[in-house]
Amino acid sequence: MKDLDHRYWKFHELYSDGEKIPRKLKKELLGPRWSKSKIRKMIKSLKVNYRRPDQRHLAAIILPFEFCPYCGCTETFGVDHEISYPDVWIESFCLRCREKVGEADNSTFSHVLEYLYEENLEQSARRTV
Repeated sequence: MKDLDHRYWKFHELYSDGEKIPRKLKKELLGPRWSKSKIRKMIKSLKVNYRRPDQRHLAAIILPFEFCPYCGCTETFGVDHEISYPDVWIESFCLRCREKVGEADNSTFSHVLEYLYEENLEQSARRTV
């Protein structure tokens, strides 16, 4: 995470609410945009560790870190839909490109990278057969 200074969090909140902020400040807040080749390399090097390998419905740990597979941004903002208590519906979006990167719908939170990791495993299994 970035330094916990007041300026960072002030503009982080403004930008996650959809407000416009200056371009230079946006670059400072989000960092440089990743190239497509770097994003592909990061997706290929993904490792997803589940807390218990026999139960995939438990929360996963994504290594080396969670990022947006569309632009490479590591910052997200969440939308908590006002649902009555027993139900859960939370969506997480990339702060830079506003693409959906995660969701919890009456289950544990699942990131888009988990699905990409599963696809990579299936493709590598098909190649070996």
